[in-house]
Amino acid sequence: MFLNCTDYPIASYLERHYETILGEYRQIAGEEFVPWTIEEAHDGTWLVFPLLVWNAALHGLEDLIDRNRKRCPQTVKILNQIPGYTIASFSRLGPGTHIYPHIDAPEPAVYRCHMGMGTSPDNFIRIGGDTRSWEAVKILMFDGDYLHEAANLGRDMRTIMIVDIPRETASQQIIDPYLRRRYSLRPSTTLPDKGSSAWWARLLSNLRWNP
Repeated sequence: MFLNCTDYPIASYLERHYETILGEYRQIAGEEFVPWTIEEAHDGTWLVFPLLVWNAALHGLEDLIDRNRKRCPQTVKILNQIPGYTIASFSRLGPGTHIYPHIDAPEPAVYRCHMGMGTSPDNFIRIGGDTRSWEAVKILMFDGDYLHEAANLGRDMRTIMIVDIPRETASQQIIDPYLRRRYSLRPSTTLPDKGSSAWWARLLSNLRWNP
């Protein structure tokens, strides 16, 4: 089931930082992507560049993830403001690749976010009878408890970013690391004559730092 992104702050938060994430993604060499670990889940080419996997130790991914996070420091900074996220990865599907219909593991209970990084109308994701394509900047969110599949029917590589967030924190507000420090003015009475020493003193006393 697709979710209404306007109900979840993570959608607009990630969209706001799309250009930063895209810029770091474009610096990743193709050979730095690795095959998805479960081969029987698809046919064709499915490659990933993981930045966080909650059970990384189980798959022996700790060193790979540590290296990848150092390659994308601004993206990691953006992701680290998302409460309790469990997976973050760039994901590529080669032309003709099909991820078979499946239901995600019940634990941890998450909602999944997809953001298009390099897609076309020939790429699709289907949940039940609802089929959609990814778009640059735009987030798709869905509940993986419902049967879903994806395919690249185009001629070029399809790339998205995947972020999983716990359902219990999905509606929480996110502190933007680039907007959290702001100046604001306290409500003030009439200031002294503009430009006078008293005017400057009054102005500075009304200037408040918001950490």
